[in-house]
Amino acid sequence: SNTQPTSAESADANDVLNQKLNVYIDCYNNLQADIYRAVNRYANTFDDFRTGPTGKEDDPSPLVPVYPAFIQDCRKDIKAAAELKPAFASLDSAALAFINAAGPLAETINSMNKYYDQDNFKDDAFAGAKAFHKTFIKQFDEFDPIAKKYIAEITIMSGQHAANEIKATEKKEGKSIKYYTLLTMQEAETLNDAVADDSFDVAAVSKQLADFEEHTQKLNEKINVDIDKHRSFPGFISELEKFQGKVKKRIRRVRDNVAYTSHEQDYLNSGSGDMVDGSYEAVVKAYNELIDTYNGYHLEREF
Repeated sequence: SNTQPTSAESADANDVLNQKLNVYIDCYNNLQADIYRAVNRYANTFDDFRTGPTGKEDDPSPLVPVYPAFIQDCRKDIKAAAELKPAFASLDSAALAFINAAGPLAETINSMNKYYDQDNFKDDAFAGAKAFHKTFIKQFDEFDPIAKKYIAEITIMSGQHAANEIKATEKKEGKSIKYYTLLTMQEAETLNDAVADDSFDVAAVSKQLADFEEHTQKLNEKINVDIDKHRSFPGFISELEKFQGKVKKRIRRVRDNVAYTSHEQDYLNSGSGDMVDGSYEAVVKAYNELIDTYNGYHLEREF
């Protein structure tokens, strides 16, 4: 039947989506970081990542192992989360594909780590190293696109979840403190993604920023009606405003076509791009600090 879900049903579905996303994001963060750290170490150890060990290496360094509990927990947790009803088909299947590719690759990484850690290449003239390399490259080539599709699905569905929650909150309690808190967080995420590339649409992003500023201002007015009840909010609002400032500088740099000085270029190249006004890195740093504040302050206790 094509009856519309009741708002209680859609709220339940959104809760299930939230449960799934929490598991999926955790596993992505834990496994992804460990796997790529090992892959990068491997790439730095050998002259050619695709060719791998030639047998002429003096003392190849071990990889960094993937924490085995992450592999076991994620296998169990992703399977359980994917079975929760209602299903979110493309998200669930991306999660299962991710763990099915990440698990074997992580286990290969751990076996290789032990092989290099114990210098076993000295006993078998690198035969094991070359055999491991074949398996490792094959598994990595399968894993990489699956991991990219997985994080893309997570991003889409996180946005969907946030939008659903904002709508439900407005329906239930109007444009409340909770409503403006959720709305400004979603707008910050949208802005953070929007300014990543230097070719962004300045007019469109400037309009998004103006809305974000207006909603931050509305939130500020609402908490100031009874500041005693909302002691954690001023710190949160100052992070929202700090993020606004970084986005403004980013927009100006792109709008006015301001090239980076050689000094700024040095910062960007050395991984300290967040020190450079108008860089995307500076926006990301402020965005991450905003997320940390939002998560750390438990604002929901003061809604």
